[in-house]
Amino acid sequence: MIRVIRINSKSDKGFTLVELLVAVTILVIAAAAFLPVLTLVARSNNQNKIRATAGAIAAGIYEEISGMDFDKIDEIGNDKTDNTQAESPPGVTYKTWKETIDDTTYNVEVLITWGITEDASGEEVSLSHKNVRVIVSAVNTFTGKEEVVDKVYSIVAKEGGQTMPDAGNMRVTVKQAYGLGHEFPVFNIKCSGPETFTMRTDEAGQVIFGEIKKGTYRVSTSIPSGWSIPQGYEVNGNTVSISDIPITEWKVKDVYFYMDKPEKFCNLTAVVVDENGEVINTHGKMTLTWEIDGQTRVVFKDKELTGGNLDINFFGKLWPLGKYNIKIDFPADSRYRNYDMTEDNAFIENTSEIWSGTFNNFGERLSILIPLKSDFSGPTTLDAFSRIEAEDTNDINGSVITEDCTDRNGGKNLRINGNGGYVIYKNISFGNDLPYTFQARVAATGSQSSKIRIKLRDQNGPVLGTLYITPTGSLNRYKTVTCVIAIQKSVQNAIDRNETVDICLDFEADHELNLNWFKFSKVLDDFNRSSVGSEWKSNRGNWTIENGILKQTSTGSNLRQLVLNKDGFDNNSCYSIVCKVKVDFWRGELLNTPRAGISLFSDSHNSGYGLTYDEEITIDWRNLNLIKQKRMGIIGENSEIYLKDYDWDNNWYWFMLSSYKIGSKTVFEGKIWKFGEVEPDWMFFHEVNNTNLTGYPSLFTIRNCTASFDDISVINNDSTE
Repeated sequence: MIRVIRINSKSDKGFTLVELLVAVTILVIAAAAFLPVLTLVARSNNQNKIRATAGAIAAGIYEEISGMDFDKIDEIGNDKTDNTQAESPPGVTYKTWKETIDDTTYNVEVLITWGITEDASGEEVSLSHKNVRVIVSAVNTFTGKEEVVDKVYSIVAKEGGQTMPDAGNMRVTVKQAYGLGHEFPVFNIKCSGPETFTMRTDEAGQVIFGEIKKGTYRVSTSIPSGWSIPQGYEVNGNTVSISDIPITEWKVKDVYFYMDKPEKFCNLTAVVVDENGEVINTHGKMTLTWEIDGQTRVVFKDKELTGGNLDINFFGKLWPLGKYNIKIDFPADSRYRNYDMTEDNAFIENTSEIWSGTFNNFGERLSILIPLKSDFSGPTTLDAFSRIEAEDTNDINGSVITEDCTDRNGGKNLRINGNGGYVIYKNISFGNDLPYTFQARVAATGSQSSKIRIKLRDQNGPVLGTLYITPTGSLNRYKTVTCVIAIQKSVQNAIDRNETVDICLDFEADHELNLNWFKFSKVLDDFNRSSVGSEWKSNRGNWTIENGILKQTSTGSNLRQLVLNKDGFDNNSCYSIVCKVKVDFWRGELLNTPRAGISLFSDSHNSGYGLTYDEEITIDWRNLNLIKQKRMGIIGENSEIYLKDYDWDNNWYWFMLSSYKIGSKTVFEGKIWKFGEVEPDWMFFHEVNNTNLTGYPSLFTIRNCTASFDDISVINNDSTE
């Protein structure tokens, strides 16, 4: 038989006493866990309230002083204290009292020091408070000790027409490594000069010597036992001094002492290397300066440098705040240039990070690398028309370095990273000849043209020309590039007097740029003769010289060419040709387009690749009109046309056509611009796969036009000379 037991879940009984005690115990334990947090919050709130109240007390006292009658300011606090030292101006007022607010007692200290001056009649008058100081102290709710909670410092002047005193003011601050004035210990500051004073520093680590006579002063104080000071101060035993402090006018002259425990100071080591990364072994003199609090101090000057490894003893203990700068001067016969860290970078050792001259932490130990630049003075005079090695510069600035060159003949080249770098070459001689063009052997990366601005004297000098460099695709792939030189009067004067000039190359790299060498070139032919010379070979046409200008005066449908076939020219080489061209007569006809210009790889059988301008005439069949379209651009030897619309006129134009080999291709670059205007970037581009082109530079006209040519320059881009 199964027995069923029923349990009644409904009951009128409550908690037992044991259950109640257990519940209360749990609540007490939980509350005890939160009690410290609640206590901390309460103390924090109370401490914040004390700070706010102390600030209000200090501000209220200062406002009361500002609003009082000037001759009765010494009565401040008379209703609150009998502890007084009070004098109406001139004199000193010092008072203390207590104020109790919300069961908290605040100790108040008021110090007022006065100054006097003379009015126009010579009578003494009260001028101003040299200093008003209000300090409010109270018990810290966390430590139970009395501490300064708020301070107010200010200067108050009497209203009216008093003259400024014939005196000055000096504020001396003793600072700690954190940048604040030392509250403890208190320092006795002695000021000696036309007057002598001694004062103790306040809670801000300061003293103010007010309205002291003009003149030169010396300030001294003691160095606490076990403390250190930076180099550059006068030290005698445990006394540190600063001399020759001028007090000249009614302004505050700030004077700073920097003191702290030795472990707060920083240490610096340096390795001085040449351009190859080798530690130098030469003599020089180093100067270390230190900028802090708006002043520049000399840590040491002309310290003898006998090698490139400089340990912490060489630099000494350095204050952790402020900014340092290093200068190194070398003898005139040294192979190194003088170094200045404000212009030449120093690097944190084993990184590419530039050292800013500052430390990041107290007690920091830092090692830096100082790279020097060699002084390639080169020959006394450089021939402008001979190849000048880029690394033989007298002055390198910005992001420019010297490295091994991968171009033909090896050697060195300059590497330029981005913008802002420039180099200067001194004592360049043009002899008795005018420079006409400028060439440079370069390699460039990026997507846009890089630039080299050729300037006279220095970076701020007049621009003689701008060399545009289209990317070569690799810093190991070089080409020779040309630009026209605009003769400045100063260059002409130097040539007339057979003097040398300084040339600055100012770089603007799209990405990276290598410069192997550069040179200037003279004009090849200015046609100041009576007839065309034997170096030119005429292929049809009437080529004559009139008043120093070459003219082609024939018309007709044929090609008329003057090919340069001079001794020393190679028909397999890539050249650049620069020339001034002007149309004298032009008659466009339907399907018979006249052209004039310059070309490369030409001979008696073909016109090569030409840079030209033409005028094409077509028919507008809808309106039955003739359309004339003026163009400029490159034409190929197989009648390929790569032209752009350009509204030219019958003025002189510069024509420049250049060729160079890149891998299996020959590249042509061209530009045309009006004489007297600024040379532009390259305008026309064409490349061919055939690298076995032959021929020479030439001038040409075709069909019904005549033209004039002048000032021709031809450069062999394959030459290494």
